[in-house]
Amino acid sequence: MRAAAAVARLLTLDPATGKRGYATGFMVAPRLLLTNRHVLPNIGVARASMAEFGYEYDVSGNTKDTEVFKLAPDEVFILGNAANEDADFALVAVAPLAERSQLLLTSFGYLRLDDQPGKVAEKEFITIIQHPCGRHKQIALRENEVIAKGSNDRRPVLLYRSDTAPGSSGSPCFNDQWQVVALHSRGVPKTEDGNPQQPGSVLAYEANLGVRISFIVGSIRKTPEAATQQLLVDFLTDVQRGGPPVVQLNMRRSTAFSHPNMQPLQQRIGKQFSDRAAIVETAIDFAEGYDPNFLGVYVPLPKISANALRYGHALIVPETGDIELTYPHYSVIMNEDRRLAFVSACNIDGALKRSVKPDKFFLDERIGPNQQTNDYLYYEHGGPEDEFFDRGHLTRRDDVAWGATRKEAQAASDASFAFPNISPQHRAFNQSQMGGVRGQLENYVLNQTVNEKIRASVFNGPIFSATDMVYKGVPIPKRFFKVVVVADPNRRGRLRASAYITSQQTLVADELLRDLARKQGLKEPQPVETFEELPIGNPFVGRGRKRKCVAVEQVTIAELERLTGLLFNNAVRRGSVMLDDDGSAEEAVDAGRVFPRK
Repeated sequence: MRAAAAVARLLTLDPATGKRGYATGFMVAPRLLLTNRHVLPNIGVARASMAEFGYEYDVSGNTKDTEVFKLAPDEVFILGNAANEDADFALVAVAPLAERSQLLLTSFGYLRLDDQPGKVAEKEFITIIQHPCGRHKQIALRENEVIAKGSNDRRPVLLYRSDTAPGSSGSPCFNDQWQVVALHSRGVPKTEDGNPQQPGSVLAYEANLGVRISFIVGSIRKTPEAATQQLLVDFLTDVQRGGPPVVQLNMRRSTAFSHPNMQPLQQRIGKQFSDRAAIVETAIDFAEGYDPNFLGVYVPLPKISANALRYGHALIVPETGDIELTYPHYSVIMNEDRRLAFVSACNIDGALKRSVKPDKFFLDERIGPNQQTNDYLYYEHGGPEDEFFDRGHLTRRDDVAWGATRKEAQAASDASFAFPNISPQHRAFNQSQMGGVRGQLENYVLNQTVNEKIRASVFNGPIFSATDMVYKGVPIPKRFFKVVVVADPNRRGRLRASAYITSQQTLVADELLRDLARKQGLKEPQPVETFEELPIGNPFVGRGRKRKCVAVEQVTIAELERLTGLLFNNAVRRGSVMLDDDGSAEEAVDAGRVFPRK
């Protein structure tokens, strides 16, 4: 549920007393979080407190990985009027980057507020997303009837019945359209006459009270800071402009984050790129995508951290508002600036592998032609008679060519020819029959899954660099990565994960120099005498059918995260078959071998 992603567990600390507590808060702008005044009563508490996102269970019942962000009240901190007990709200800025991973706060989106009254009526029902008693995220969906509604000029509150507990303070209350209608504040005692109201002769708590969003926005708009603090100006402008109630950001530069390398990168890209390419009509069903539960253990797509975004923006798919482009058996997250994928993730079922025919390459109509490459990049003079780079699959067509029927396998294979899944790879690097190191690694992985008849989730992508050479307006990656994840047959609920890096650096440099020389009418340059065929060494041993993969600069998952800025979940990190330098991956077993022995 996208609305739940913007809801965080608050870890509060009062430095004056040392008292710690839990509450709930939610993002209402790319950098602003809303909670209660009684949760963050002063700037000292806010400075010492943190917001934790993702503290919830996945579909398998396991706790998801979380990200913790410091609050930043010195940038924005607005409290409701203390003289009005119903003005129980606090608006606070949040640091743009996570403490550990440097993941962008904007990854979690926000809940756009609507300052118009009348979003819910008495006798209607609301939904509450909360962290009761500081526990995992819960959603109260039933029996949440609005039983009374006050006016903004008298009592700007809603009264409703719901199952809440301490720690739920600061939770968002939604109507059926997922608009936030109130900020949950507290329980309301029941008096002898049975009407929920503030204390008379207190017997029990029967109702809950929430502060109306229209009142909160109106109060913020009246503060002096509303006209001077840019985060508040942007927030109020967004409210006035309106739009969908649940906002998923495409992690662009904004008030949330600005990286100094982004502008030079944008200036370097795109001016020479030709949009010439035919859109091939296809009947492919794009709805399926990569399955994070394919292995029986939750393995989601990697997160795109600030380190990854140094090299381009994550592209939002217009029709879904998501960064995931889905295809049969695989998904892609695109780098909008480079027109190449950050990552292409697929599921392989070795037991259902089928032999199918290759198809034609095509542009994906769900995104713009300027947001993906096309044949102009891959042919030196624009014609197939003079190939320059291979149209190299990231997710290999053979990897997704499986299914219960041949038709299913063929459809998945056909979909792998979408240009978002393609990257420029030197043919001596990509093609196994030419000794290409990447092609041979791909063969090894697929053969293992088919021979063992097991399942695997595989992640492929380029390793971007600020020094990548630009060819036809596109920076050409020097290195590529592959992460292979399988279920551990000896430890239920555990994984084995292995990361590999392959390089085309020398080949790419030579070809680009030749191209430059041809354009200038110069003699074609020759390889330097110190040329090494494979800077990382030959990753294969043996001959013929006994030839097997030993290593292609095999690295730890942690090292790959540092190189790419992609963040895998803890289940994958724990399953690494290689030890980190500090020996932290103590569960690593049978180092160097991801596929289990029979």
